[in-house]
This record gives sequence, C-alpha cells and structure tokens, in this order.
Amino acid sequence: MKNCKLLYLISLLLCLFGCKNNKENIPFDSEELFSFDVKTVDNKEYEVKLSDLMESIEIIRMDNSTEEAYTKAFKIIVSDNYIATCAVKHPVKLFRRKDGKFLGNIGRPGQGPGEYFLIWDMAIDESRQRIYLVNNSENYVYSYDFQGNFHKDETISFPEGVAFWCGTIYMDKKEDKVLAFQTPASEYNRGDVHIDAIKNTCWVQDFKGNINQCVSAERFVVTQENSNTVWTSHINQDSPIYTYGIDNLDSQRADTVYHYNVLNNEFYPVYTTNIPTKWLRIATSRETPLHYYTLQQVYKPGTNVNPENQIGYKFLQVDKRTKEGRYIRLSNDYLGGIEIDPIEWHYRITDDYVVCYIEPLELKEQLEEALENNKDMSAEVRRRVVKLKDSLRENDNNILIICKFKKQ
Repeated sequence: MKNCKLLYLISLLLCLFGCKNNKENIPFDSEELFSFDVKTVDNKEYEVKLSDLMESIEIIRMDNSTEEAYTKAFKIIVSDNYIATCAVKHPVKLFRRKDGKFLGNIGRPGQGPGEYFLIWDMAIDESRQRIYLVNNSENYVYSYDFQGNFHKDETISFPEGVAFWCGTIYMDKKEDKVLAFQTPASEYNRGDVHIDAIKNTCWVQDFKGNINQCVSAERFVVTQENSNTVWTSHINQDSPIYTYGIDNLDSQRADTVYHYNVLNNEFYPVYTTNIPTKWLRIATSRETPLHYYTLQQVYKPGTNVNPENQIGYKFLQVDKRTKEGRYIRLSNDYLGGIEIDPIEWHYRITDDYVVCYIEPLELKEQLEEALENNKDMSAEVRRRVVKLKDSLRENDNNILIICKFKKQ
C-alpha cells in the first residue's frame, strides 16, 4: 500500500511540474483574435516618417581601426551598452554601443570545443558579463565572457531529443532559466539519415536542461527548410508576454501573430489578415508596441522565392488601438527623408526596436540624393546630413541605425 501511495505521489508531482504541452493547456481565447480585413483599405500608399514611429534614433559608426573590426550582419542584437553581430563562417563580434568601438571576437568558427558553425541566436547578459550563443550544429547554448573566452562549465544543454532548429532564446537571469522558441519543422531524410520532427515549438528549461513547461509543435508543423524560420519579440521587458510568428514560405500565408504567456504557458493567436496569397505571393507579419505590420512580397511567375525574382510588395500598417490600416512607405526624415527598404526594415524588427546596417558608400549615395531632391529639408537636418555625408569613406566599417519604437 505504501508503495502504491508513493507511486501515486510521484505521478501527481510529474503532472504538476512536468512538461505541460497538451492542447488543453493551451487555450486560444486568452486575448481576442483580431482579423484585419484588407478590403477596407484603399490602394493608396501613404508616406510614414520615422519620427512618427520612433522615440529615438541612433546612428553608430562601427569601428574600423583594425581589419578584425569589419563586420557582416546576418544577425544583430543590442543591449544597453553593447552590440553583437554574427554572420556565417565569421566570428561573433562585440562592440561598445555608445561609440561603436570594437571590443573583440567572441569565440571562433570551427568544429572544436567551444567553436561554432552557424549561430542562430545570441543573448547578452551585462550583469554577468556573458554572451550566450546558440550553435545550430549542436544542441547547446555556449557561454563566453566579454573577452571572448569560452566557459565550458557554463554550457547549457538542450534536453535529450530536442533538436534546436532556426530559433531564438531568452535568458532569465534571475531564475537561471532559458525560454527557447524554434521552427516547428517536420521529419525528413537527409540522404541516408532520418531527421525527426521537432517536438516543441517553445519551452522553458533550467540551465541543467530540465524542461519546466513547453508547447507542442504538433499544430504548427512546417517543412524542415532553412527558409522557414520563426520570428519572436519581447516588446515589454516587464511583461510575461512574448510574440511569435512563423515565416513559412511553403504555405505563403505566414501572417498570423501569436502570443505566448510564459507565466501560465498559454499560446494563442492575436492578429491575422486576409491579404491575398498564392504561390510566389507571400505575406509575413510583425508586431510593435503600437502597430501590426504585414509585408506581402510578390515574385516573378515561373521562378522561386529569391530576392532577385521579386517584382513588388505591399506594406500594411495596422493601428492596434483604432484597428485601422493603410499601405505605407517609410522615409528616414532624421536623415533628410531617405527611403527605407521595407523588407530590410520588416525583418529587422526585434523587441521594441529595429536595427539595420548599411554600407558607407550606399549611405553616402542616399544622402547625396536626399540633399539634391528634398528642397523642404530643414536647416538643422541639412547640416546633419551634410556632416555625415562628408565624413563617410570607402574603407569605413558598416553603419548601424538603431530605432526604438514609441510606446504611446
């Protein structure tokens, strides 16, 4: 009898503290789903200035004092005082945010201990002076200090059976926990090797690899292709709500935005549209503090989804308060009204900011064009534009533009 009671208690504890991933634990009514009807929008394109959307704009000249400082940016993350960039087959690079000073490489590409091939995500912990890197070829989160040294004893393992694929992580420094999101990819065969389907689309685990809670990937399955990725955001750092979306190029319709409440493990849709989609006409969505954005990209018939084959786009902005929408084009009035690439801007939205990078000569050409064409530029803006244009050189490092969204 005692053994039966003990088994019952163990089973009860496992139910209470185990992985909560069944459908009953993921209600879809925690927030009302807003479905925007694009037929209510006229086809006119409205100009939106960055100053209408942003509370601050930073232009950071990245250090070019050494050859090692030159950076390419597959991914960029920023913290209060630091910037980290990474690109395929290049080391992660750390810069000081206030002046763009290069502080050093973080680890290095390779297949040895502490080395990496392709970094899917990064996280900066200023309080611990640590940078965490997710290496796609291994199911680990690697830990490095700000001098670039690998700390093997701080490696965080993903649980057995978890294959991290095209995802993002958030580090809970207070609780020593990791919140991980990934692409809910299906099973497939790579040559003679069978790759299992992804089990969870998100989960919370401790630094030892024990899962506390999770959400099954069953309902969100996409093919296991590098082009199918997830986008996540944590708009309010004090909120338990995280934003999630799947950039699924197979279905063409990836315009649904989901929320994940980490406190009660709820995962539910909050925004979608009926924007027309079909093969080579793809829609993806993003969320910011005050707006939803849906980007529709159109490609040449008979081709494939490749930037070279794109022939047009529509960029939809929906006000979260008024529920009204419009098609827009963006201009950087801080720099004289230069046009902003909506695709670059859209895919660079992270948390409550957008961070883009641009090559110096490309920026110089844009500034020259703005000076020539924008006769209404104020004297203050003109001085700013001229000063920046005249300072740009061919051998400069890339320039980062960090824009923080208004919250009211």
